[in-house]
Formats: sequence, structure tokens, C-alpha cells
Amino acid sequence: MHTMKSDNQELAALATSALVNLCSYSPDIKQIFLTKKGLLVILEYLNSKKEIILLNVLRLIQVFIVKSEQFTKKIAEEREQESVKSLLKILHGPCIGGVIFSPAVYFYVITILRQMIKFYAQAKETIIRDSESLKIII
Repeated sequence: MHTMKSDNQELAALATSALVNLCSYSPDIKQIFLTKKGLLVILEYLNSKKEIILLNVLRLIQVFIVKSEQFTKKIAEEREQESVKSLLKILHGPCIGGVIFSPAVYFYVITILRQMIKFYAQAKETIIRDSESLKIII
């Protein structure tokens, strides 16, 4: 997790990718990651301009929320729905430093938002208030 916070973007991308792999196969690693304030790191990197880092962070979120109402709610409600709001910003287009991302990024964003809508009513309300994003998600 400390490597993920590195100033070296390539190293941060690799560290994030490694966390995706570790968390994919171990519920214990997921729990340790969350107890060590890993969620704050995820929220920070949702604003990354570097696509490979953003894509890996989205994959990491996906690993956490797949088939887990508990993790979905935790991620969605953290810091006044910061993850929901950051995902909506990505959908609005080149808002992060004028960067346009690949379709893979948008696919993960929509998939994650749909999962959040399913398990967290406040996320649904936030998305409904954002009419532009709602059109994209539906």
C-alpha cells in the first residue's frame, strides 16, 4: 500500500495491480487492506490522470464489491460518497486534467456504479440528481 502512494507512477500502477491480484484470492487480504486505511488510498487515486493507475484502482474496487453488499456500502458511503462522486466525474468526460480515458475505464465505472445503486440507496439518490450521468448509466 505504501508503494501505491509512491511518486513513481509506474511503480504505483504495478503495486495497485498486485493488490488486485492479492485481494482477488483472499478475503483476509481484503479485510487487512481496509483496516489499514486502504480505502483512503483508493479514493485518492480515483482522481488519477494516469489511465493505468485509474484502471487498476477501478479493478481493485470491483474486486472488493463483487458479490459483497458490505464492501459495496462501505466504499460508497466513505467520506460522504466520495467514490460515487469521483466515478460520476469520470463519466462526465475529460474532467480530470482534460484526459479522455479508454472504453475499459468507462465500463468499470458504470459496472461499479450499478453495483452501488443495487446495495446503497444514497448512491442511487446521488446518481439520480446527476441527470447527465444517469443517461449514461441507463
